[in-house]
Amino acid sequence: MSKYFSITAVCLVAFVSSFWNQPTWGQSGNRSAGSGSSHPATATQPRARPAQGSAHSGSGSHAQASGRKPGQAQPGLAGYCPVCLRDMKKWVKGNPAYQAVYDGHVYSFMSEEQKNTFLANPDQYVPVLGGDCVTCLAKMGKRMPGDIRHAAYHQGRLYLFAGEDQKKMFLQDPKAYANADLALNGNCPVCRVEMHKEVPGDARITTTRGGLRYYFPSAEQRKMFISNPKKYGAP
Repeated sequence: MSKYFSITAVCLVAFVSSFWNQPTWGQSGNRSAGSGSSHPATATQPRARPAQGSAHSGSGSHAQASGRKPGQAQPGLAGYCPVCLRDMKKWVKGNPAYQAVYDGHVYSFMSEEQKNTFLANPDQYVPVLGGDCVTCLAKMGKRMPGDIRHAAYHQGRLYLFAGEDQKKMFLQDPKAYANADLALNGNCPVCRVEMHKEVPGDARITTTRGGLRYYFPSAEQRKMFISNPKKYGAP
């Protein structure tokens, strides 16, 4: 009898330990990543350290399968699969055999299928501001690394925060911080240089550079920007 209870106790401890260490969605339990509301997505995992700038040109059609040597790009989402997170609402560790580089970060995926889904539209899956804290940028004017343990979705976009305080500030007033990653207030950087005019861009025609979103009035300006981002003031 004592042997039976001993085995049962061991199994119970193993189950509780496994459950406790799983990344979880927090607070209200609303798991709809595409909803207009804000809700947290927390994970008890090591700190993520996204890059604070990038020499990699970002666009939906310019994400690349990873062929870089180690150390040339920062790991995105601490190695978790961004497609699983958004589409399955689960924190799933990616497989290093399936990787892609986008805007200076290496993202890992559960399989080739998730990688191809990501490559078709990277901006839909990567964290806002390259994983840096939008609250810190808006409040202090500084790029501070976000942490996957302090994360939240807002209108389908994933935000990482430096700490719980910054996340709470965001959730209390998301409109004050949600567009901290929008460059030039949404005006076209190409039009500013080539035409010396402030021309509003189209949110549907966009690309990411150094964690910042750039809008363009047409695909032509977007193409010009991608071919020479530094000419148009991008990092």
